[in-house]
Amino acid sequence: MVELLDVKDYARKEDLAVLCEYFIQVYNQQLNKNVQFLSDGFRERLSEYTWPGNVRELQNILEYAMSLTEDSTLTEEHLSPRLKQSKKYDDLDGFNLENIERRTILRCLQTFEDSVRGKERAAKALGIGMATLYRKLARYNIQ
Repeated sequence: MVELLDVKDYARKEDLAVLCEYFIQVYNQQLNKNVQFLSDGFRERLSEYTWPGNVRELQNILEYAMSLTEDSTLTEEHLSPRLKQSKKYDDLDGFNLENIERRTILRCLQTFEDSVRGKERAAKALGIGMATLYRKLARYNIQ
């Protein structure tokens, strides 16, 4: 049996397998279950997750998953909605502020008519002045 770890310790990715094994043993007894395995998808989601919390977060996730299963294997369907929606982002362009700003300006300009009055309304909607809007249009080469 794995030595009980202080739940205040932060979970490190390399500790996931050991911690999962320990918590599965605990919840097998507490919930009268017979979970023996984690599916590849379940393991993948756990390893992709950023783990902003401590070991207690992993404990809660496993307790939730085990309360849902009647099988001996935990699968992705047993994960909490937060982990099901969690994605690994290999393409960081979606987080680039300039790309986000450019797309937001374009979307705003499409919403309003292509005139001086439309640009005034777009600037107001964006929370910027007209001079700032024109500088950004030039910067992003938006016609």
